[in-house]
Amino acid sequence: MIHIPDTLRLVGNVLAGMGDKFAHSDAVTLVLRTGVVESDYFYQRQLGEGPARSFWQIEPPTAKDILGRYLQREDKGNLKMRVQHLLGFRVQWLLEEENRLDMHLQGNEILGVILCRLKYWPVPEPIPHARYVDLQAQYWLEHYNAGGRGSIEHFINAAKKVA
Repeated sequence: MIHIPDTLRLVGNVLAGMGDKFAHSDAVTLVLRTGVVESDYFYQRQLGEGPARSFWQIEPPTAKDILGRYLQREDKGNLKMRVQHLLGFRVQWLLEEENRLDMHLQGNEILGVILCRLKYWPVPEPIPHARYVDLQAQYWLEHYNAGGRGSIEHFINAAKKVA
């Protein structure tokens, strides 16, 4: 597992760079917890040869949808600009080569944080307060791990590692 205080700082800084509405403390905690639940902050490739990459276990089709569709919308110009500033390159560049996207999903933690937060962003219900780990677990299960093999118990147990 990587050093959690450093990861917390990274998550907070990246979300702040995306804009205040993305960076409230409950969102920072949820993104941090999502990483430990999904990968134990150890695995950057899905176990068993699955397609998911990064500590946040983002699948390439999800990344392509967020980068190639969502951020390309006219009303997302400011967010796209902020994301590109954080990454240091145009998001379209990632989509030009399959291997490039795979490589950055696996090794670019800033990209992982951005994609994790944007995967939660369209959910109409607000992120539960960080003190309610069970409610964040339910939120993660319904909106991030939907169809996956996760469980509320797994989330709660993993979240203790980053308390």
